[in-house]
Amino acid sequence: PCERDRGPGRASGYNVSLCCGFMAGPGASGDCLNISIDTALAIACGYFGCLVVFNFATALVGVAFRVGVQRIQFGYSPSILLFHIGRTELRLSPFLLGGHVKFVPPEIGDFYAPWPVRALLALTGPFATLAVCAIPLGNRVLHEALIAWPQMWVVATDFSSPVDLNSALRPELDGIVVAAAVTAVKAAMFNLLPLAMLGGGTFVITLLEAMTRREIYSRLPQPILWASLVIMLSFVIVFVLRVVTGT
Repeated sequence: PCERDRGPGRASGYNVSLCCGFMAGPGASGDCLNISIDTALAIACGYFGCLVVFNFATALVGVAFRVGVQRIQFGYSPSILLFHIGRTELRLSPFLLGGHVKFVPPEIGDFYAPWPVRALLALTGPFATLAVCAIPLGNRVLHEALIAWPQMWVVATDFSSPVDLNSALRPELDGIVVAAAVTAVKAAMFNLLPLAMLGGGTFVITLLEAMTRREIYSRLPQPILWASLVIMLSFVIVFVLRVVTGT
């Protein structure tokens, strides 16, 4: 993993890897995580960039449709209050596995907005992220989005070959901005999975609410919510373990 890097447009040097919490250069020994510093930086920028675009785009679209925004939160509870934007709380959690926008509960009825608006808000974050990523990626954004779910399935089920993020993102060749955009596309598509705690699941539930004219989401059985959480966390854990162990 600590090999000579002579990518196009880059000076010759060493592709520094993350090794047990230390940076390894030429002559380093020990077990290394096969992730270059550029790849790690691209993943961090892409993931957190997706969170920012996702949350603020959703909030702005809500405001455009005159839906009150009670809270914008990065990560899941427990969280700390950073500051207020008008009447909206901006909160941050140390557990940055996603985030959410909470709209003001309705004074009358079960829904904070008509179902077309709620369906739009469920999809705003992922599609806003894809739109922003189209700036550095161009037409490639559609390709990366279409292959995202098959790639997730392979990561979760096919252990015949290791997960090589350096080859998948290629920051040394394409640049960190492009690699970060690819990461953000994958995160956006993950949020479109039809799980109750994700945007895709919220969209499906909103359509069911429109057909039945009943509030469903807050009345979902706990086993469904727990199953969604377990599936979501299981994928993240498997992915991280495969990267860490090189399997």
